[in-house]
Amino acid sequence: MPRPRTGPMVFGDDWPGLFLRGDNAVAFAMALSCYMDGDRNFLSVVRPLEEYLEDLRSCNEPAQEPVQRLKPFEECLPK
Repeated sequence: MPRPRTGPMVFGDDWPGLFLRGDNAVAFAMALSCYMDGDRNFLSVVRPLEEYLEDLRSCNEPAQEPVQRLKPFEECLPK
């Protein structure tokens, strides 16, 4: 089974939200922390933030393709 990727994700016909993989969350946290500490010149800081900003913008309704689509949320919960 393929792993979900960081990016917009839609449950059923709900609005898109952002799924952030754990490995990407660590990189995002480090880049955001560096940026907030004033380190705004390095490509390793600014580029990841630009990519996550684009991911956030892509969650606007209607969902822009490609988007990860799942069953409605209730169907994804364990019974």
